[in-house]
Amino acid sequence: RNGWKQWKGMVKVYLQRFWFVAAIATVLARENAIVVPIFGPDAQVYTESAEVLSKSLTAVGECLPRIAMVERALPYLLQRRLEDAGFIVRRAHLDSAQVVQLQILAFNMTEYRQVLFLHADTLVLRPLEGMFQRDISDIAAAPEIHSPDRFNSGVMVIRPSHRAYSQLQERLHATRSPYDADSFFNDFFPDWFVASPSHRLPLADNLPTVLSEVHPPSMLQIMPAARIVHFWRLGDESQKPWDGVVTRKEPHPAVVYWHALWAAYKVAPAGVDIHSQVRMDQDFRSVLANLCGHDVVANVQVSVQGG
Repeated sequence: RNGWKQWKGMVKVYLQRFWFVAAIATVLARENAIVVPIFGPDAQVYTESAEVLSKSLTAVGECLPRIAMVERALPYLLQRRLEDAGFIVRRAHLDSAQVVQLQILAFNMTEYRQVLFLHADTLVLRPLEGMFQRDISDIAAAPEIHSPDRFNSGVMVIRPSHRAYSQLQERLHATRSPYDADSFFNDFFPDWFVASPSHRLPLADNLPTVLSEVHPPSMLQIMPAARIVHFWRLGDESQKPWDGVVTRKEPHPAVVYWHALWAAYKVAPAGVDIHSQVRMDQDFRSVLANLCGHDVVANVQVSVQGG
């Protein structure tokens, strides 16, 4: 009996001295994850775009868990498509502030060290490892192109915590008028611009296609280093790749290229890294034919129409 008490005492001392080592090891062992929201009346097109996004992730060798945050009413057929594309599907009850609610849920995913939140209308061109090597308190995000002291919430590196999740939920419930996601998160993180540099992603990590219309020289300068392309709308003119048409009188070559690249990933077999093998100044269809086959190229339709 004395031996048993002595043994228990030794274990107690060990745990008291080294519990923090175990805690640190647990934190370090947690992996990162990618979260993509699927919501609203356009859930079908966002599912299609998430499938393309998943292909681009596979093409660059990204093996992190992929989680699709969806509303409970999402049809089962769309859920199966997401699962077939490699996503873990998590359902949530949503109201009018759908995308904001889904982003807030990402802050509660404390089983992961950091979470990369990606809108479905993005395309990954390079490995994401460098984006997670940041010492952040809550988020890291890239600036808005029209207001650099504010950030775009469509691509965010999030450090989940119950504290941030609870505070975000309280803020959302206290909001009387509907919030768009960018306004909501910029109001909640007002010090983002003056925080340490690790909280600010370069524009290459969230490159909006509309930059080619707003400032073409910047697009050409950033394109070679682009990691994530984000398809935005410019006014009433289409910038979404699933529309299949670029409605500009004289579209910037970069816009045509990004749309063609998205269409190519849509029809290409999983695992084909098209971006690294195609340049804007090449005959896109001939290169794609070599990568995917001539019968696949026949299904790629990217039109450029006069305004």
